[in-house]
Amino acid sequence: MKEASVLGEHRGSMLKLPFKFDIHCSRKRVARLMQEAGIKDTHIVSVKDVPTNVPKRPIYPDLVERNFEADAPNTLWVGDITQHPTSEGWLYLAVVLDAFSRKVIGFF
Repeated sequence: MKEASVLGEHRGSMLKLPFKFDIHCSRKRVARLMQEAGIKDTHIVSVKDVPTNVPKRPIYPDLVERNFEADAPNTLWVGDITQHPTSEGWLYLAVVLDAFSRKVIGFF
């Protein structure tokens, strides 16, 4: 699906487009035309959307010191977690690798 950003000013009565002219129309008309064209509006998170009352997480020490080369098997394991959106919700994948052999130890 195509993505485009449409910035509304004056509560949707005037739209700023990346062209050298302004188009006067309502926000609902733009939404309808974008839906018909298959264009999705992108959402830009502003500073006021980020919560400020969230407690800060502790910073853990870097025990590996960014050195991911192991001298022998099973001396250094590394892991990662990622998330992917699906039609049923978010899918999370966690993987643990042996840094020496680069083989997957386990996944969840």
